[in-house]
Amino acid sequence: MLEIEIVEMRSNAQPMKEVAELFCEVFSEGPWKEDLTPEQVMISMKEQFNKPNIIVLACLKDRKVVGFTWMYEIFESDLREGTRYSPELKFLFAGQRKVFYLQEVGTKKEVRGQGIGERLTRELLKKGKEKRANVVVLSTNSKAIPAISLFSKIGFQNSGVIRPPRELGRTYWILKLGD
Repeated sequence: MLEIEIVEMRSNAQPMKEVAELFCEVFSEGPWKEDLTPEQVMISMKEQFNKPNIIVLACLKDRKVVGFTWMYEIFESDLREGTRYSPELKFLFAGQRKVFYLQEVGTKKEVRGQGIGERLTRELLKKGKEKRANVVVLSTNSKAIPAISLFSKIGFQNSGVIRPPRELGRTYWILKLGD
């Protein structure tokens, strides 16, 4: 088994720059093909750290970042047109459920297929349960076959709801952690 360490990050954590660089590397590939700089990602990450119940994990191998993931709590009031949280997700909040949004998962190309994404995601979900999350939702591109495979393996199910803008081909995936 690959020797790695999963660490929970804070906003001033040392590996934040490495996470931002890896984010740019991961999401510059298809199907996303995003053109972001590490500086832009770090600004966004710092904003993410202000989200309620944020959980940010980095995976280290030989003290170098080889993977990352994060999620945070969202609220029914976050469901607005023009955001990543479609109003069609309102059903998730039935019965006063605590809903988290899994924002990102990424691993370095050289270590893909070795279980890092799965280990990171499972640890993230464990920490979400500790924060009393009932439901976790994420969106991914329908062409992101490795991501869909990972999320399906963990138990996420395609909700059938398409995240705006529709032309990006992103669907919402949902995992119930308990009620």
